[in-house]
Amino acid sequence: MRFIHVVPERPLANGSGAQLRAYALGRALSALGEVVTVVVNEVFAAAGLRPVRAPSFIEAEFPVQVLNDIVSSASPVSGDVVVVEGVYLSALAYRFAAAGVPVILDAHNVESDLLRQTDLARHAVLARLQRHG
Repeated sequence: MRFIHVVPERPLANGSGAQLRAYALGRALSALGEVVTVVVNEVFAAAGLRPVRAPSFIEAEFPVQVLNDIVSSASPVSGDVVVVEGVYLSALAYRFAAAGVPVILDAHNVESDLLRQTDLARHAVLARLQRHG
């Protein structure tokens, strides 16, 4: 079995929390089969666009060409499973699923961003001061 691991930034054993989580998941997947890692920020950079790892929102909006480039670079074949890191990249999960590829959406930390957005909606000034942005 081959896994296509779609991550916002390059997985690193000594990087940020997101990079460490992606690194650990990639290693776990490699115990089950081949892993192909697709780094979304690198696709954005190649297209001359800003990376997706800005202050996060629930879901990123992707230009159609970037979606096409990511799906093409992954080139899933029969039997592959795509693992998408985070709800933020869910547009990619939908795109792979529409192409008939089995998808696992790893929805880690969705509750923290939902809380941030709820706080901002209820008490915008106070929430920005508490969360520094």
